[in-house]
Amino acid sequence: MVGRLGGAFAGVLVAATIPAYSLAAPFQYSGLCEASGAAALDATHFAVASDESNTVRIYKRGVPDPVGKVNFEDFIGADKSDLEGAAAVEGRLYWISSHSFNKAGEDKPKRKRFIATDITAGSAGPTLAGAGVSRGDLRNALAIAADVQRSEVNIEGLAAAENGALLVGFRSPQKNGDAIVVEFSNPSEVVNSGETAAKFGTVWTLQLRGLGIRSIELIPGSAQTYLIAAGPAADSQEFALYRWSPSSTVPLAKLDSSSLAGMRPEALFVIPGTSVIQVLSDDGSDECSDESTPERDRHFRSVDIEID
Repeated sequence: MVGRLGGAFAGVLVAATIPAYSLAAPFQYSGLCEASGAAALDATHFAVASDESNTVRIYKRGVPDPVGKVNFEDFIGADKSDLEGAAAVEGRLYWISSHSFNKAGEDKPKRKRFIATDITAGSAGPTLAGAGVSRGDLRNALAIAADVQRSEVNIEGLAAAENGALLVGFRSPQKNGDAIVVEFSNPSEVVNSGETAAKFGTVWTLQLRGLGIRSIELIPGSAQTYLIAAGPAADSQEFALYRWSPSSTVPLAKLDSSSLAGMRPEALFVIPGTSVIQVLSDDGSDECSDESTPERDRHFRSVDIEID
């Protein structure tokens, strides 16, 4: 099923459920509740953003408390930007905001950010530093590429792709009930300049049984195969994992994600040098908020999953 609309669109079919294997019970980290975007810094450290702060926390695997914090408010130019997606590309992490209107229906410039951070050495391990410029002018071109209204855009997924490109995954809207993924062709050029226009290429529509994309990650050692955390446009407990190969004729595959029961997986990333995917849960609630709950009382869960 292939069509063309504002770019090259490709739809894929859903295959039977296939296994995924949980390696351990959930581990609880502290310091934030609303884990919204994350990426590995090395084999033992990872960075996590909350959609309620522009402070990125750095963790060591298996250590509950953060080992570092990096405040990007000055670099981004705002107190919080609804950071939702992260992607690691050769020592650089790209971060993207939701680009959505806020709950009051207001179009806030701070929610339309795209930035890069470089992994650097720190006293407690790797840390991050802002790279290039913070951009806030991608949404109109992205909406045109996806053939959706700019007021409908809500982004949560970001992943590395071929030749330095990125894939942008939409939580909403959907295209005829299917989730949208857009190829972002020139992210490095965009953050290295305040004037270079973003270029968007192929647009895929994925049959995720009515769910949108909450996170997407390139599986190591694969020929451009991705793991997708899918979830509803609204907040609920309906989440699933899928494996997808954009260039393959193999259908989209739903994985057994029973090990994630009760979690809201909104960030996932590969542990470098392994076939292990670390999945983080957004555990924000009325009882745990990154805006109002004392930092010592904030917690989120993490599960390791090995992909065959």
